[in-house]
Amino acid sequence: MDKWNIDSNTSHAEFDLRFLFFSHLHGQFTRITGSAYLDPGDPPHSFVEAEIDATSATTGDALRDTQLHSPLFLDTARYPSIVFASTALELEGDDRARITGNLTIRGITRQVVLEAHYSGPEENPEQDRLTMHLVARTTIDRGDFGITLEEAKELGSMIVGKEIQITLDVRLVSSFAASEVHARK
Repeated sequence: MDKWNIDSNTSHAEFDLRFLFFSHLHGQFTRITGSAYLDPGDPPHSFVEAEIDATSATTGDALRDTQLHSPLFLDTARYPSIVFASTALELEGDDRARITGNLTIRGITRQVVLEAHYSGPEENPEQDRLTMHLVARTTIDRGDFGITLEEAKELGSMIVGKEIQITLDVRLVSSFAASEVHARK
């Protein structure tokens, strides 16, 4: 089984939800770490684990970011991490995969399915490593993770959608040298 590490410098997670009736709130988590353990000979035995630093969530608006980090939403003081651990991986063609796993937000774990597109591996001669690019998407119901907003009286008439679209945009770097792959062949 080959280990691939998430390149934290070039990877991020994005979120999008309906906000104020007809507009959308876009944001991203700028710090993500983790690994993929890929078994080319038996893909269903492959697995992925990722940790998103919830404190890195940003929308580009300081007031909105303060609310996002508050107990009403992510409660990052109590739950500084969002964690995903796959339980099943199915390849669907040459560049697609369906990754089922457990997502934990605010200490609550629910099963989700990530629809993923990937490219690579490609050789990075400067580092003697292989790289892959993966974009995976899912939609969650914020209420499933305890983000109910019932206590949000100060939000007044603000309407926040229940569905949150999450996109992981990840660059994976092999933990093994590219030259090792050539030696295997």
